[in-house]
Amino acid sequence: MNLKEITIVIRDSEEQILKSILDLYKSKFDDFELLKFKKGTLGDEFVVSFKVLKKYYKPIIEKLAYNDLRIFNKDTEAHEIVNEVEKRKQKSSGIPVRGWADLRKKTKTVTIEELQELAVEGKYNEIFHVINNPLNFAPDVVETAKKVISDSITLAINRTYSQGMEKEEEPGKSLSKLIEIASDNNLRIRQRIKDQTEAGFYAIELCLNFPQLSSKLIDISNNSSLPYTVNIKAAVELSDLIFNNKTGNEELLEEAVKKLNTRWLSIAYESAIRDLSPKDVSSFSKITNYVNMKRNR
Repeated sequence: MNLKEITIVIRDSEEQILKSILDLYKSKFDDFELLKFKKGTLGDEFVVSFKVLKKYYKPIIEKLAYNDLRIFNKDTEAHEIVNEVEKRKQKSSGIPVRGWADLRKKTKTVTIEELQELAVEGKYNEIFHVINNPLNFAPDVVETAKKVISDSITLAINRTYSQGMEKEEEPGKSLSKLIEIASDNNLRIRQRIKDQTEAGFYAIELCLNFPQLSSKLIDISNNSSLPYTVNIKAAVELSDLIFNNKTGNEELLEEAVKKLNTRWLSIAYESAIRDLSPKDVSSFSKITNYVNMKRNR
């Protein structure tokens, strides 16, 4: 099935406009359907994404643009469609309108629309730059940046995980991106440990869902740039994967014996113990004790 994704940002008052457009196409075309529909918050607004058959991509983009709904698609086709709609609207109204290309030109400042596009794309470090340099940006832009920063981080994490799980990109690439977020020093110095931990846990989930990534649990366990709870969680899941697997996992066990940094894990364990269940403690002890025993023989 040939699908294309559409992502928009809407205000509460614009939700009915979006619904009307989509309902129109549902009633008019028997084969029109929305796939992978998602809705999340972005400050005081909402980010909505969905997929449609390729043949409906252009007419839906046109309809959204005519109704002034903000479209955040990075592909050239969407840019061309929006620019063409803007030209038609300008010609019919006689009022100059900034085109999509103009909005994306590099300037010394940034508009709220550009900031929201950064947020939708999960480019949270660029939003941090706005927050950290308030004198260089308009007050309303800085205020918007503060409102959308948390949602932007969440979007970056969730989108990366979904792309890996749905194989929209190679799962290993998604894993690397999640580890990058989980170990991001910019998040650490801003006390965003919860966000880092969430990214780390999603990285572990990818490892568990794709057998070719299972050995990466060892790397996550050993990575001192990650939150302690992520290190321990990876070791716990590694232990369960090895010892609870009825068919055995000898190769993974041998790799763990060679590479698992039990000294580092003992340090991380002391800081993370309050977040562990009795089962986690048991699994953690099982893998570390086994590795240490094999090395001391």
